Amino acid sequence: MPALVFEIAHETPFHAGIGGDLAESAEIIPSDMLWGALCDTAHFIGRGTPLFDAAAPLRVTSMFPRCGRVRFLPMPFLPSEHRAQATCDESPDDPVLAKKWKSVKYVSEKAFDALVKGGMPAKPSRPDGFLATEKEARELPATILQSAVSPANTLDRLTDNAAPWLRAEVIYNTAAGCGTWFMADAPEEHSDTVVQLVQALGERGIGGERGIGKGRLRITNTPAPYSGPLALEPADHSWFVTLSRFLPTREEVELGLLDDAAYNTIVRGGWSGGFRKRKIRLCREGGAFPARKAAPPFGHIVDVAPDAWKNSGRHPLWLCGCAFPAFYTPQSREVSP
Repeated sequence: MPALVFEIAHETPFHAGIGGDLAESAEIIPSDMLWGALCDTAHFIGRGTPLFDAAAPLRVTSMFPRCGRVRFLPMPFLPSEHRAQATCDESPDDPVLAKKWKSVKYVSEKAFDALVKGGMPAKPSRPDGFLATEKEARELPATILQSAVSPANTLDRLTDNAAPWLRAEVIYNTAAGCGTWFMADAPEEHSDTVVQLVQALGERGIGGERGIGKGRLRITNTPAPYSGPLALEPADHSWFVTLSRFLPTREEVELGLLDDAAYNTIVRGGWSGGFRKRKIRLCREGGAFPARKAAPPFGHIVDVAPDAWKNSGRHPLWLCGCAFPAFYTPQSREVSP
């Protein structure tokens, strides 16, 4: 069954900590956090329920921005020989344009499809890192999302001394129809249950500071199978761009999955129950990998519990590094030496 599409409205600001720093927040909810939140929600509801059975086999994308009918994806980090000349960082013809391309973080579905086919849908013009086709750009508001800083306070248990600090949070322009969206790929028998699971997650919230109302969300569409320009099945395609955080297995690395790939990485860590989780490096959304070096599904789930946690007899701390691939066939070009 094709992946289900969920369009989300954020009723309150959210805080998605990055780099283990409580003060900073990512602009989007990454796939590993979303998967963990769905599993935690299923566990909260209770073992033996259909929701619990539906959570573990889920593969999800990260929650990317959207505005009305325009849905965004990560800027694909393509190998140089797959990109249009105008988008290449090393282009000597227009260094200013090349610098603008480096600042692009999110591209619309149509722009994404054009880029992976070696085209250039439009020149970057927005200062916020969003790129869309000329027609789509006319529908976008000046502000899609913004980061804000809210004050927080910690009281010492013994002395009651205050330790104020600042915490970042992300606010989407809901008045202009902006929010996020993601796809979830689950076995067909669990499709209806996954919708209920996301609804339950919206009531609990996602990210930090949920106890004071942060991270509340709701589904704004009727979840339906994806029908856009992305190729979510391998077919005869030779490459894929991951729409989620990705942790290749040892076997995939030995088969050469990373040899010709183009990707950036991010270190994931954090805390759980007073213990610092084991840090692990993941491939970021937008990385491009040769699909024929291994067989889907790509990636795996790993236990990031520290030794002290394991020695205390507690449960594993799972982190999802399963790729959510969008397949493509590159239109090669010659690259100047």
